Amino acid sequence: MLKEKDEQSIFVKYCELKHIPVVHVPNGVKIAGGLKNKYAYINSLKTQGLKKGFPDIIVLAKNSKNEVLFMEFKREKGGVLSEEQKKWQFELRSMGYATCVVKGADEAIKRLHEYLRD
Repeated sequence: MLKEKDEQSIFVKYCELKHIPVVHVPNGVKIAGGLKNKYAYINSLKTQGLKKGFPDIIVLAKNSKNEVLFMEFKREKGGVLSEEQKKWQFELRSMGYATCVVKGADEAIKRLHEYLRD
């Protein structure tokens, strides 16, 4: 079974091959233990806009209703949304943005094509 990051990488590669701009938001960043003062580094990232639970992927492609699609990735089996991720999904939808939660690259590709058909 692939990890979430591997599933995301497959999806990003697919988008690159199709010339669909996509950006990863590294909100789930893990700080290596060897970094001096990692808490200061995390706080610095937060002051720069790091937001816990924000979707993993932003697809910069228009459809008839939206300018972008926000995707939250989970691994195919066992991935569960955190409370912060649920709040971001709700907030973005409330603001009129297209969002989805996908389990794995195959589902992400399917949802991307559904989004582009709208």
